[in-house]
Amino acid sequence: MGDDMSALGMMIFIDPPAHTALRSLVSRALTPRRVAALEARVRALCAELLDPLVGARRFDYVPEFAAQLPSRVISSLVGVPPEDQEEQRRLIDAMFHIEPGVGTMNEAAAAAGLALITYLGELVEQAHSGSTGRPW
Repeated sequence: MGDDMSALGMMIFIDPPAHTALRSLVSRALTPRRVAALEARVRALCAELLDPLVGARRFDYVPEFAAQLPSRVISSLVGVPPEDQEEQRRLIDAMFHIEPGVGTMNEAAAAAGLALITYLGELVEQAHSGSTGRPW
C-alpha cells in the first residue's frame, strides 16, 4: 500500500503509543452495552440490504452486502443521512486506491480523502449551527 502508512494518520496504521491512545478513545464509544444497543439497527440494515435479494438465484456477497454493511452502520452512527451514505462509501473506497509504484499515497486517494473530510466537516458545522435536525 505504501512505505509509511502511519503518515496517513489512520489509527489502523499507527503503532503504540499513539495507537493505544486512540484505541482508548474509541473503546469508550464501543462498550459491550453500546454495541448491544446497535443490534436492532444492524439487523434493520441487514434486512434492507438482503430483502431485495430474496428469490435471486445468485448475488455477489462482497459488493452487495459485506462492503455495504460496515459503512452503513458507521455512517448512521456519525449522522450521515441515508441518501448520502453510498457516495461516502465510494469516497472511503477511493481513499484506498492503489497505484503501482506509489501505493495509496496518490492524487486519487488524496482527493477522495479531502472530499470526505470536507463533507464530514460540513455535517459537523450544520449540526453545530442546529440546521440539520439531527440528534447529535
